[in-house]
Amino acid sequence: MQGDGKPTHQITNWPITVPSELQVGDAATLVFDLRNTNDPDGVYFSNRETAAGRRWWPLQYPVCVGGVCNLYLPTVLRNHFVCPEGKELIQNSGFEQGAVGWVEDAPAPIIRDLTIIAPHTGDWAAWLGGYNNANDVLYQDLRVPLGTTTLEVSFYVAITTTETAPYDYDNFYAVLEDEQGQLIHQVLHLSNADEALVWWYLDHHLFDLSAWAGQPVRLRFIATGDDQYKTDFVLDDVSVIVNCNSTKATPSITLTAVSTATLVNPTLQKDIP
Repeated sequence: MQGDGKPTHQITNWPITVPSELQVGDAATLVFDLRNTNDPDGVYFSNRETAAGRRWWPLQYPVCVGGVCNLYLPTVLRNHFVCPEGKELIQNSGFEQGAVGWVEDAPAPIIRDLTIIAPHTGDWAAWLGGYNNANDVLYQDLRVPLGTTTLEVSFYVAITTTETAPYDYDNFYAVLEDEQGQLIHQVLHLSNADEALVWWYLDHHLFDLSAWAGQPVRLRFIATGDDQYKTDFVLDDVSVIVNCNSTKATPSITLTAVSTATLVNPTLQKDIP
């Protein structure tokens, strides 16, 4: 079929050669796929779309061999799917399974069952920073479902520091990036100046990810520090929820102090090699 922009095509008297091993009355399956005849590699849509991380199912129909057989093809909708409203995309959001689902890029483990601040919930949390010249990265790769309009990002973070001046010497960032590492949204920036020994809560902020629907993105947490004093950033209960409702408004970022952060190991040192 030639791509002429028509919404439908009708094919009549399509000759099909029946393999010699099939006899009259046998059952067979017709498989319908698509391929661009100008494609020098001859790649079918089912292979190309799967390789790109998108689903494309070729149509398969049982038919009879010989006699009078009728075959009816339904309308093929390329984006026939149901957007998973309210689906949680984060695996191991409270870190209770250790580092499962997460990637740590740091000189010492980030996800621990022994941190300087008691976890917000459970027994495990992610401890970023906590040493001079800190450079810790924690991230998880997600695939944005087709039909997504926004992602609702939320998490808890607590901060303690030995810095004495109210300037941004040690910093904590949460960012959303595409698969090439390009910034999509800066979710949040905090620093040693935000220490209050409370659990700060980022309340389900919505980020427009409609342009990345069907594609992978990365939620990355970063902690950096200078060469004097240190700041501890403890992260817990990370959540990324799918929103398919295009009418839902994107609120401004709201940080709320929800509970006291308990400093349980004030002399605990991070075991940096």
